[in-house]
Amino acid sequence: MKNILLDLLANFYLRDLPAITKRNIRYPEAQGSVTVITGMRRTGKTCLCYQKMRELLDSGISKDRLLYLNFEDERLFGFALKDFQTILDVYYERYPDNRTQLCYFFFDEIQNISNWEMFIRRLLDSEKVQITITGSSSKMLTTEIGTAMRGRSLSTEVFPFSFEEFMAYHNIYSQVPRLGGDQVRAKLKNALNRYFLAGGFPEIQRDDPDSAIGRLQDYVNVVMLRDVLERHQVPHSQALKHLVQAVFSAPTQKFSISNLCKSLKQLQVSCSREAIQSYIDYFCEAYLFYKVPLLTDSMARRRVNPDKLYIIDHGMIRAMALKTSADNGMLLENMVFLHLRRQGYIVNYVNTEKEKHEIDFYARHPINKRQLLIQSSYQIDNEKTFQRECRSLIETGDYMKVDERLIVTWEDERELSNGIKVVPAWKFMLSQE
Repeated sequence: MKNILLDLLANFYLRDLPAITKRNIRYPEAQGSVTVITGMRRTGKTCLCYQKMRELLDSGISKDRLLYLNFEDERLFGFALKDFQTILDVYYERYPDNRTQLCYFFFDEIQNISNWEMFIRRLLDSEKVQITITGSSSKMLTTEIGTAMRGRSLSTEVFPFSFEEFMAYHNIYSQVPRLGGDQVRAKLKNALNRYFLAGGFPEIQRDDPDSAIGRLQDYVNVVMLRDVLERHQVPHSQALKHLVQAVFSAPTQKFSISNLCKSLKQLQVSCSREAIQSYIDYFCEAYLFYKVPLLTDSMARRRVNPDKLYIIDHGMIRAMALKTSADNGMLLENMVFLHLRRQGYIVNYVNTEKEKHEIDFYARHPINKRQLLIQSSYQIDNEKTFQRECRSLIETGDYMKVDERLIVTWEDERELSNGIKVVPAWKFMLSQE
């Protein structure tokens, strides 16, 4: 293992850092704390590390004070807890003077190594280093990090490109433009059409449509194989495939485990409700799915109102659709949800008390305490449906004392006398917290 590590480090110091697209993602950092970067595979966690490395180099830090290892590298197959010390031995043998200087260590996809948190804690306590770790498992933020770091970690979650990042990548706008003027609005609408079709995964942005679909489908398969089947030793691969198919066929909807169990039974696939619930949790842990629960303190209401499930990227929904095209209303709602998550909002859905209608999102920000009630509606041509959604927002907003009430549409824009704002998607997707 020592020779392998020698080769990996030598390669890192010899080659230039790759060119990257700058991400608009907060990089949390504090002396004595570990920076934790999580997110689904291929969303750009490694690029965020490279972005930080480039900033360090630009500030005058020499490259020998950086260390980077990717535990997805097949050459590290068989790496175990005992081998972590070898990293330090190899590094400080090469750069002995760096023991007295602050160094910056980056460990990519570290969750692949069992008990990794024991080494990181020791490193934090005994060496003069600033540590960044990445992983495609939300468990890093709960069990391992919570237990080992005891409050000495700062985390950020990486998503596929936001609409703003998408425009910067494609040289449409390097920063959010002022929203006035027909020409700017037309350009933004055109850009959103492209984003709505492609999605935000960085690596597919230059692909032709067929190649992008194939790549996105591969992403889903890798999550299913590596992050669920292998990591959790799942015995029912057929049940997993049907679960993924069911969720991608109806994203943004309340997910009925009972209905899936009935379908599996008809296909002579044996799988319990408890197992299906665990599989959903595994996919959420791997950041492929996101659960949005009903806003309620009642366990009884939760039982009859299951979680709604959203997907990491609307472009991926298109790629996995069994039909020739995915439902635009669902795609818009999924896109709205992801924008809220990127902004740091905690999201629930709401059932109104009087009319028994549903409000797509109650979003509250844990830091600035802002609250939003949002309906997502691709079109509002049906006046009866539009008035029903307005009444639901008014009823719930008055009851919950939430003043900001939005209906996000594809292109309609107006402000109603009752305080509800109808906002076009291109404008909502550029809104800040």
